[in-house]
Amino acid sequence: MGMEGEICLGPGIALMIAANIGTCTLELIAAVGSSAAARLTSLAHFAINCFEALLFFPFRWL
Repeated sequence: MGMEGEICLGPGIALMIAANIGTCTLELIAAVGSSAAARLTSLAHFAINCFEALLFFPFRWL
């Protein structure tokens, strides 16, 4: 979509951030009834993606 000019960089970054957070949310829900190691892994994945969202959020306005 970006190569064809249908979407600019800002909305593309916003879509990437939303997709990552949405995937992590589903992973957190799936880890509710699992072992402690699986819950810790899902929390770590969520924390990494939240850090990524905070890191790339300012580039949304380029």
